[in-house]
Amino acid sequence: DPVVSTTPKAELDFIKKDITTKTPVDGAEFTVYKANNDGKLSDRVTTVKSGNGGQVKITGLKAGTYYLKETKTADGYMPSDTIYTIDVINNSDGKTATAVLKNSNGKATDTIYNQKYETAVETGKKVQLVDWDERTYNITLNASSKAQAVTAADPIEVVMVFDTSGSMHFRSTLQPYQT
Repeated sequence: DPVVSTTPKAELDFIKKDITTKTPVDGAEFTVYKANNDGKLSDRVTTVKSGNGGQVKITGLKAGTYYLKETKTADGYMPSDTIYTIDVINNSDGKTATAVLKNSNGKATDTIYNQKYETAVETGKKVQLVDWDERTYNITLNASSKAQAVTAADPIEVVMVFDTSGSMHFRSTLQPYQT
């Protein structure tokens, strides 16, 4: 005889969207975990991907608390360190369960946002000729973050100047970053 489980299980549906345009984002991957020890997630339950229209569906969740993290970003998007909580509670009928997705502030949500790299960094440059004969210029380069969420990432190089003629005499006037 086949074994039939009578344990109530819940489904969780949410949408992945771009934080700037609010349009759906396909191709992000999320992993559900059972344990969270100070941000160290373990006991993987399942992995799902945002599909057409940014839709994500997680099925088969039994009563308890789970943790959701975006483990692979869609192309061109910044990674997120946010850990979401999924609370699953058995309903009073004893046959069904309800799942609620909560953000890092504990508020229920049905949308997870992400930001593209291109909208997260603002850059600028200014070049001013100081002395043509000496080939001296004042070059100001800047970059600032417009990221709407702070995440840890490896640093990247920002500037490369090539003087193949040897006519420029580079003098750095870099100043320390100030908040």
